[in-house]
Amino acid sequence: MVIVLPGMLPLEPQPYTVSATPTHIKIKAGYDQIALFPYHNEEVFQRLIHFSQVGIVEYPPGESFPACITAVAYVETRTQ
Repeated sequence: MVIVLPGMLPLEPQPYTVSATPTHIKIKAGYDQIALFPYHNEEVFQRLIHFSQVGIVEYPPGESFPACITAVAYVETRTQ
């Protein structure tokens, strides 16, 4: 499973975390939040529950879609 981030990750290597609830996903680089977006898809949330890590793909606007995963993020899920 991968998450496509419309932009660039911070230049410094960081531990990345994806925090998911049934209504939103938050991505952090270290302690800094770098993305927050709402979603309403129970299937996606159920899949995230079963993964300890997901890939993150940087996809800056106007560039061609990358051919590889940029980073790996740890997953934490919360039901609320």
